[in-house]
Amino acid sequence: MTMQEVRRGSFVGERFLPIPSVACYVPRGKGSFPSVLLMNAIPAVVAGVKRVIVLTPPGVDGSVDAATLVATQLIAETLSCSIDVFKCGGAQAVAAVAYGTATVPRCSKIVGPGSPWMVAAKQLLSSRIDPGIPAGPSESIVFADDTVDGGLAALDLLIEAEHGPDSSAFLVTTSKQVAEQAIAAMPDHWEAMSELRVDYSATVICGPMGGIVIAEDRQQAFDFINDYAPEHLQILSTDAWQYLGTSKTPVKFC
Repeated sequence: MTMQEVRRGSFVGERFLPIPSVACYVPRGKGSFPSVLLMNAIPAVVAGVKRVIVLTPPGVDGSVDAATLVATQLIAETLSCSIDVFKCGGAQAVAAVAYGTATVPRCSKIVGPGSPWMVAAKQLLSSRIDPGIPAGPSESIVFADDTVDGGLAALDLLIEAEHGPDSSAFLVTTSKQVAEQAIAAMPDHWEAMSELRVDYSATVICGPMGGIVIAEDRQQAFDFINDYAPEHLQILSTDAWQYLGTSKTPVKFC
């Protein structure tokens, strides 16, 4: 609880209490994402949510992703809690926790990314369950100045682009050398990726929703970034703080 005395004897503030239950959705269609479970379930348990469950679509053979099961077990053992896993996904999974079924409990909130149909279901059922923010396809901009290696910038660019063909990923720089280094490094990075991830990232990087932008100067680069307003912005520099309003001549991102 945080309180502030606005005038003598008069206090205002906020009190935070854990919700009764939350469903952590872990997608499966484009690969294995145990990190999604960690990012959603751990904060819920630490916050004191009484019941945490996992929703994840089964594979074609009906099995649950092994990495997701291991992550669930590690959380349960490390934080001394109980987490149930349910094999269901898509819009039907959202409906299950919004209304409750004979096997799937109704929950107060659902978190985690999913397909467009799953996201649409969360919005349609927002009067029944808290859907959180509408997480759509991944989008990222990597800003790199002339103090970093373009190969590293290319790696960070591909990390977001490989999420799926509907992702968006741009490398923005004022350095032609960094851009050329990034382009030269991509084949080596692709060699270390699966064929599916290479296809996803190449579709994004070579399509209208991704690529490398060489700006004439920093302000033009910042204008592009602010106009695009990406979900994720990464700053690569040996002195990244200069771009966050902490230098003598601050430049502020939105």
